[in-house]
Formats: sequence, C-alpha cells, structure tokens
Amino acid sequence: VFKFPLSAEGIWLTLIGTIIYVVLDFVAKFDYRVAIVASGYVCAYIVKIIRSTAGGEDELPGWPDFADWKDQIVQPLLMFLAAAAVSFLPLLIYGFAVGWQDMRLMIVLPTAAWGLLYMPVCLVAVATKQDYTALNPFVVMPGMVKLYTQYMLASVLLFAMLIFRYFLDNLFITYVGVPYLPVVLTAVVSLYFLGVELRMLGLLYQVNEGELGWSDE
Repeated sequence: VFKFPLSAEGIWLTLIGTIIYVVLDFVAKFDYRVAIVASGYVCAYIVKIIRSTAGGEDELPGWPDFADWKDQIVQPLLMFLAAAAVSFLPLLIYGFAVGWQDMRLMIVLPTAAWGLLYMPVCLVAVATKQDYTALNPFVVMPGMVKLYTQYMLASVLLFAMLIFRYFLDNLFITYVGVPYLPVVLTAVVSLYFLGVELRMLGLLYQVNEGELGWSDE
C-alpha cells in the first residue's frame, strides 16, 4: 500500500499532479471558479483510483482525460458528490435546521465523525457498482459490518495519515521560507497520501469482493 504511489508510473503522475496543483493554486487566488473546477477534477480522479485498484490494477491510473470529460470527469465527480452528500446528510440536515451559525459542537462532532466513517465504504460501493443505488444504507451498512476489523484498521491508518499530513503542511508553511516551495511540498505529500488512502480502500473491495457480493446485486 505504502509503495503504491512510489512506482515509476506513480512518481511520474505525482510530478504531473504537483505541477497542476501549483499552477491551479496560483490561478485560484484570482478566480475561485478555477479552484472549484480543480477540486472537481481531483474528486473524479479519486473515484478512478478506487475503481482501478478494485478491478485488480497494480499501478496508478492516468489522470482523467478531458477529451472524454463526461465519462472520466463528470460521472465520477457526481458519484463522489452523491457519496459525500449521503454520508454527511445528518450534519447537513442539522445545519439547515438550526442555521450554520447556531450549530452546537456536541452535535457537530458525532455527525461529522459518522460522515467520515461512512463515506469511504459509501464511495467504494458507488465507484465499483457505478450505480447510485449503491448509496443505499442497506448496501453500505452490511459492507461496513462484514469488513469491520479490516475497515476499522484502514480507518485508523487513514485518520493517522490525515493528521500527519496536516502537521507536515503546517511545518512547511512555518519553516520553509522559499516562495512557493511549501505549496510544492504540500502537493507532493498530499498526492502521496491520497494514493495510499485510496489504494487501501480499493484493496478492501478487491480482497473481499466475494463476501461483499455487491457485483451480484
């Protein structure tokens, strides 16, 4: 899992991704719409990595192709957004009900934690089935139960890597004084951990495909 982004193909794609990240980070300061488009592109790539790994591929897939933007960008992006919306639905309902300014931390924390725990399996389900019916809790929840031990381990590693990445990002910003070098380092670290995290999720499905039975539903 940890060597996955370090293959020859992975390093090359990380280099390309870093260049894209730095350019878009600069342009986004002048036009927020660029940041939205860039975020959507990354979300589409996230779905593509999960789908590729779940299908048995051992290398990082190429970045989504703009020439086939409907299938490679729009469709995966919509799947990602749908998975996020379903996962954080309790938090969204609470926010709209009481107003975002009046939300209480004692309710925000558990609903946000649930969304973070629910979304990975939800994303794997919709990415592999390529069907929005996979967002159904009656599909996702049994999957979480069946993969309980493995999924909890993957979740702990996921949160540990996110925290480690957060501290590294702040370290770069605080102690690296060379202009734009913190952005480059942040991009490299972020893309590496992204590859590791998504590889874990894809392998969870690949190893347990028969037990999950999602392909038969």
